[in-house]
Formats: sequence, structure tokens, C-alpha cells
Amino acid sequence: MEFKEQLNEYMTILDCSAKTLAEVSGLSPTVLSRYRNGERIPSPGSEQLYKLCSGISQLADQSGRSDMSPDSIFTVFTDILTANKPDPHVLGSKLNLLISTLEINKAELSRFLNYDPSYLSRICSGQRTPSNPEKFIQEVCRFVMKRYSRESDKESVAAILGCSAESLQNEADYNSALLKWFDT
Repeated sequence: MEFKEQLNEYMTILDCSAKTLAEVSGLSPTVLSRYRNGERIPSPGSEQLYKLCSGISQLADQSGRSDMSPDSIFTVFTDILTANKPDPHVLGSKLNLLISTLEINKAELSRFLNYDPSYLSRICSGQRTPSNPEKFIQEVCRFVMKRYSRESDKESVAAILGCSAESLQNEADYNSALLKWFDT
């Protein structure tokens, strides 16, 4: 289950509106909306996550649900946030290596990914993890394959990936090599 699905499930169980949860938790309606639609996720252990868990628990108490303590909610969310997520520093390092070696324009990459440039910078620095890391990595790979398709470009990419440029000749192999590099 994804973070947004669990959050929406809690809201359904408690029959609460986003406005009510935002008010009780002390989060802005915009932040809560981004959490609910999967655009953003809070960092494990962040103040925002604590506020959200506390707000959900308060609403649960008001509804007579004593089984939803802040700690139990926090545990559920933390398990979701940490399951199979890449280390943000490793992802940032690999992304920075691609950007610097291939001289990728961050503004161009941000537009392609439909990410705010400042959020992309936070991903590069390891401060943030994309809400859907797998999709993010797939889109970065798609950008690299589209933008760096000439033979000389493939030689630069192959040097980063530790493979031969010949192994990147067809699109499926190129994509597979990039995905594997991000995964290791």
C-alpha cells in the first residue's frame, strides 16, 4: 500500500474531510492535498508526519476509536515510507553524477519530469525522496535515452554505467542498463 492510500483510508474510516484533518493536524490544506494525491510524501520522522499522526489520532478519539494512537499510526506510515525505498542520498548521488557527467540542464530535466526545480534540487541533495521513486527513476531514464541517443552520447552514458556503448544500441537494452544502474 502507498502512503496516499493509507492516508485516504484513515480519512474514510474516520469520515473526515481534508479541511478538518488539515485544521486538527496543523498542516496546510495544500500539503495535505499533495499527500493525498501522491505528489508528495512526508519524510519518516519529520515534524509533518508527527503532526499528521497526531491529527488522525485526535479525530479517532473524537469518533470513539481508541485503537488509533499516534504511535500506532506513526508505525503504519513509517513502515510504508521505508519499505523498498531507495536511499535518498544514493539516489541523489547517482542523479548528480548523471547531471554533471552528461552536463544535463537541471531546468530542462525539471520540465521533462514535471517537477519543481527546487524539489529536484532537494532530491539531488538527498533531502527528499520522490513520492514514487520507481516512476521518477523510469522518467529520468526516459529523459536520458531521449536526450542522449547519439553514439558519442552513448559512450558517455556507458562510461557512467560501466558497460560498453554497443550494449546500449537498442532502446530496451539502454533502458534496462540505466534502470539496473539506478538499482545497484
